[in-house]
Amino acid sequence: MRILLTQLRRIGDVITTTPAVRAVRATWQDATIDYLTESPSDEIFRHNPYIDNIITIQRRPSFLQYVSLINSLRANKYDVVIDFFCNPTSAYICFLSGIKHRVGFHRRVRRHLYTNTVDTRLFPKHQYAGLHKLALVANIGVTPAGFEPEFFIDDTAQLEADELLRSLGVREGDLLITMGVVVRHAFRQWPLERFAKVADYLIERYNAKILFIYG
Repeated sequence: MRILLTQLRRIGDVITTTPAVRAVRATWQDATIDYLTESPSDEIFRHNPYIDNIITIQRRPSFLQYVSLINSLRANKYDVVIDFFCNPTSAYICFLSGIKHRVGFHRRVRRHLYTNTVDTRLFPKHQYAGLHKLALVANIGVTPAGFEPEFFIDDTAQLEADELLRSLGVREGDLLITMGVVVRHAFRQWPLERFAKVADYLIERYNAKILFIYG
């Protein structure tokens, strides 16, 4: 059994696929499971024990790079591909890969490029994105193995993180909550005073330490 999973971009969106990745591995423990994504999202799976190979492409590859990717996917002879992203690029990559079973979301035009689709319009509004990813793998008989996202790091990164937190006054046992307050798109922005109110509440109610992050 050879399985290809793909979510091309946005690190946060890639992280929401990790419960589905874990579930696929739990169902097919002996399968070869590869993950196709763009840099730098490949870092999410660099130490993930559920993934055998990471296939990385650049954000805007050339035509020849696309051809090379398609030829490589065809040569790997995957049994199934699950497209967590389902944008035009990933949909056509899946279609041209020659993989027999192609699973993706039900989109008005792109649904014709998949053999199996899941219609997110049937889901509750504002549902956790990770559940949408799990619905895709459930389409091929995978049972969820928990809903929590996972991110594996090596010892060097762990030591660096520990040192950074110590320098910020965070100690073992502290309740640490991070808030990402910087976004590129206006429709995703939230007023800073609301972040402040939430932070004040968490500090007063739970004695939390708040770490503001940005990227």
